[in-house]
Amino acid sequence: MIGYIQSDTPKRWFTELKRKFDSDEGSLLIQKHLRKVKLLKSFSDEWVSTHGRQDNTPIEIFHIFLDCM
Repeated sequence: MIGYIQSDTPKRWFTELKRKFDSDEGSLLIQKHLRKVKLLKSFSDEWVSTHGRQDNTPIEIFHIFLDCM
């Protein structure tokens, strides 16, 4: 589990993450870009992306933005 202390808003961090994905030149091994998901009713900002591992098998990364302000 990775923890992150957030400032600003979930929208700002989604925009920043999307910018990073859009400008990636292959280092993130993106197979499927950010997609909105709904896993838990209590969280409104949940996204998933699919990346390739070094052996090219896929791994899904879930991005959940918590509004802690």
